[in-house]
Amino acid sequence: MSKEISYIKYLKNRKFEMLFAIFVCIIFSGLLFGNNVDAKIAVYGLVLSFVFLFFFSLLRFYFYQKKYNHILEFIRNDSLEFSGKIDDDISKLLINEQEDIKRNQSKELSDDKENLDKMNEFYTLWAHQIKTPIAAANLLIEDEGSLDDLQLEILRIEDYVNVLLAYFRHHSYSTDYVFREVSLDDVIKSVIRKYSALFIKKGIKLNYIERDIKLITDEKWLGFIIEQILSNSLKYTDKGEIEIRFSNEELIIRDTGIGIQESDLPRIFELGFTGFNGRIYSKSTGIGLNLVKSISDRLNIDVKVDSKISEFTEVRLKFENISNLTKM
Repeated sequence: MSKEISYIKYLKNRKFEMLFAIFVCIIFSGLLFGNNVDAKIAVYGLVLSFVFLFFFSLLRFYFYQKKYNHILEFIRNDSLEFSGKIDDDISKLLINEQEDIKRNQSKELSDDKENLDKMNEFYTLWAHQIKTPIAAANLLIEDEGSLDDLQLEILRIEDYVNVLLAYFRHHSYSTDYVFREVSLDDVIKSVIRKYSALFIKKGIKLNYIERDIKLITDEKWLGFIIEQILSNSLKYTDKGEIEIRFSNEELIIRDTGIGIQESDLPRIFELGFTGFNGRIYSKSTGIGLNLVKSISDRLNIDVKVDSKISEFTEVRLKFENISNLTKM
């Protein structure tokens, strides 16, 4: 609720009175002209009338605002008693204020419900997905499976936990983004090291050439974005290669995996959307790409995805702040 009514708003509420007063001033000046009064005197009289009208309206506004704020304080304190007459225009303003309060409260409740629904949806998806690698790890332990396979399942669990933590941090009001000069190669190599065992296990070739690119961004969140994209590429690529390159201010990650149906592309960033691949392969969470899009927006990175079934998927990250981008 606003604390004070503005002078302009006050004048708008009394526009007919003001127009009538201005009309009277003009008529008065016209009469002076009509009676052969010196033009300078007539103009002086008109200006003086307007000045008097202005200061008179300011004085009335002062008392009007004082009364308005006094009544408003009663409403804020939920007081049911007020001695004194309430002007019609003040009454209308107070009604408008109360309606604004109701609308704002209704919107806040609606937003809270929407956020709660999203969080519940996220918890459900996350809890469902993390059961799979935990169950697989238990089976490997019971059957004395290879340590390499067990390591990969633990990596999957770690990824799901990181997604959960990223979701909380990203949606927290206290989230801080630390923008500084970052080596893109260092970020990419760190992610590649994390998934090196999976590259070896699946026999996927990595095509990546360092370019010594420097940019201004948040290193931690950029690393998370690249992790999610590379994780998806590895998840849906059983043979072939994954290419990582930088061209025209864009980081391009392209794989030769199963691809994404064209009809699914417009919705891949929606929370919980898994599309055709998720239904067939039961690997998709519908969480990672949603976070990728949301975080990229915060970092001013434009994300685009192109794909063709059974041929490729290509994710392009375009860094909008080109002036902050340097090629060493």
